[in-house]
Amino acid sequence: MVEHEPTRRAFLATTGVAFAGLGASTVAGDSGSVTNGSFSILEGTAAETAVHVTTADADGPTVVVVGGLHGDEEGGYRAATNIAEWEIESGQLVVIPRANARAIERGTRTAADGVDLNREFPTGRDPTYELAQTIWNVITEYDPDVFVDLQESFRLYDGDASDGVGQAVFRSLDVEAAAKAGEAVRHVNENYVENDTNDFEIGYFSAPEVKPNGLLAHKVARDLDSLGFLVETLSSGPALETRVEWHEAVVRKLAEEELFDGDAGAPEDDDDREQPPAEDDQQPPEDENEDVPTDDEGEDDSSEEPPNEKPTPVIETTPSKAETLDLARGDTVTFTASASTDTDGEIATYEWDLDGDGRFEQTGDTAELTLNACGDYPVTLRVTDDEGATQTTGLTVSTEGE
Repeated sequence: MVEHEPTRRAFLATTGVAFAGLGASTVAGDSGSVTNGSFSILEGTAAETAVHVTTADADGPTVVVVGGLHGDEEGGYRAATNIAEWEIESGQLVVIPRANARAIERGTRTAADGVDLNREFPTGRDPTYELAQTIWNVITEYDPDVFVDLQESFRLYDGDASDGVGQAVFRSLDVEAAAKAGEAVRHVNENYVENDTNDFEIGYFSAPEVKPNGLLAHKVARDLDSLGFLVETLSSGPALETRVEWHEAVVRKLAEEELFDGDAGAPEDDDDREQPPAEDDQQPPEDENEDVPTDDEGEDDSSEEPPNEKPTPVIETTPSKAETLDLARGDTVTFTASASTDTDGEIATYEWDLDGDGRFEQTGDTAELTLNACGDYPVTLRVTDDEGATQTTGLTVSTEGE
């Protein structure tokens, strides 16, 4: 992971320097081994909102957390508000808890202008919507190693995002992101989720050309090469305090190596922590799978052939979602890559590294691994398309200790 210089990480919290063009003002305070600062963006406008910066004395990576891109997803922005007050042990934590303050005030997905803020972050080019551009400027200034967006959905994720995305951790295609997501889901399901129906699943970021596009988490992962995560809880059924707790637990586990001493903690016993999910079939799923039209750039009249797009690798497992399970020694896991795609061609080769040594010893769209010892097994898939472009993804399966 990239480690930033202390002067780079602390410049806002300690010097009061404002971002040019953001209408930002700063406040700062020192609390023991961390420095807490905050500043406002778009100050004096209806869209004004706060950015909170916590910098530890111990140098380390930067984690950025965003909540409230949609104003009706209360669990996400309330969790982000709590996360902004965390006392970290290393690195830097930057939080925008109420990104879409106007929508939050209305209690609706969008502000009065009807613009879906989380469709205004196109990959590879600057946003044109003022609030989106301002948020993007903040994120690029801090250049996060890990980025987490907190959202909610009306229905559970069952592998098909068109039906709902609740109780899922979507992640970028990095091998490290795969390992973090698997660890977070296993930890939270075991320690926080009492009703198995609400167990978290893992999903992958879709390809740039797949709708819906313009999502902030996708842009951060692709344009800044960050480890990117989009955390979705149910927006109804479980109590608000439970959803907030889930969000915080997932983020803490995702960021434990960057901000803490590898201890994500577990909750104290609380029999009233979770309520059974309520039926909510009468409401449409206004979540990340719902595409809201936005203005696109004008068509390119150039006759030049477009550049080759990289393939999108996808690993499916038998048993399903093996990276979320505590498996037993002797179990066999089958990995399948046939769901991988290449939008402008065909996938020519599938290669597997099943022992974490960085070498791809097996080929083919399926591979098997028998877990002969207790511990973690990192698995990496590399796909190559018919024009030679490659992309990798991975996950980690684990066996219980004896």
